[in-house]
Amino acid sequence: MTESASGWGVAFGRRLSSGATRQPIDQGGYLVKQDLVDPGAVADRLKVRRQTVHMWRHRGIMPEPDYMLNGGPVWAWWRIRDWAESTGRMKREG
Repeated sequence: MTESASGWGVAFGRRLSSGATRQPIDQGGYLVKQDLVDPGAVADRLKVRRQTVHMWRHRGIMPEPDYMLNGGPVWAWWRIRDWAESTGRMKREG
């Protein structure tokens, strides 16, 4: 999945059952108005290599994905941003 300028992402009911905290989604369970990011977008925004994101996931350092889309992990950007700020991987905004 690539992020869109509008921030719309589509989740096809393939959310993880890991118990990760999730924001509510539309009653139909399919359309989410969030800024969703895949591993490539996470790497771009945090200015790290994609391999670094893969290593963070493998080591269990990152938050659990909010959704699985086409077999790949997807997160709400706010969750990754909060995690990155709290762990020193990104400077706090403001």
